[in-house]
Amino acid sequence: MSLRLPGHEELPSLETPLEMLLACHGRVRKFCHVIQQLVTHLPQHGLTADARQAAGNVIRYFDLAAPRHHADEEDDLFPALLLAAGEQVEFAAMRAALLALQHEHEPLGLLWQQLRPRLQAIHDGHWLELNEGELASRFAADYIAHAAREEAEVYPAATQLLSTDVLARIAEQMVARRRH
Repeated sequence: MSLRLPGHEELPSLETPLEMLLACHGRVRKFCHVIQQLVTHLPQHGLTADARQAAGNVIRYFDLAAPRHHADEEDDLFPALLLAAGEQVEFAAMRAALLALQHEHEPLGLLWQQLRPRLQAIHDGHWLELNEGELASRFAADYIAHAAREEAEVYPAATQLLSTDVLARIAEQMVARRRH
């Protein structure tokens, strides 16, 4: 059995920040799917080269790309949405969802810090139970659900509320964040 690793598909330009954020969610789903595959692959097939490589790819993604994505949202997108929505009653549900979702970033980060050493051990060729205490399954499921909620409850408001100038400033920040 071979693990399906996320390909190197073309990502939207950082000049289109909403499309880029959505593409990041697509990558999150793919890497969470890899984690789910590892949960079943390892007990059946052991520490194959595919499993070790997959673990390393997951580590790289969640160490580098995921924190940048969270910063894109917390530092740029979410504040811009809150400012643009103001006290408009029609955006009350979006504001509440946005604040709840922002508070989910820290627990997701803590779950990652628990899961990462297990993936690192697998990448380094040491056998262990990846899903001990359902950790890997919980991380993958929580992250996928989080992204889906952002897309359903927050992102649509961005197309309504944010001007092209605001989106351009968000894009500039996203580019700068990835240069460092």
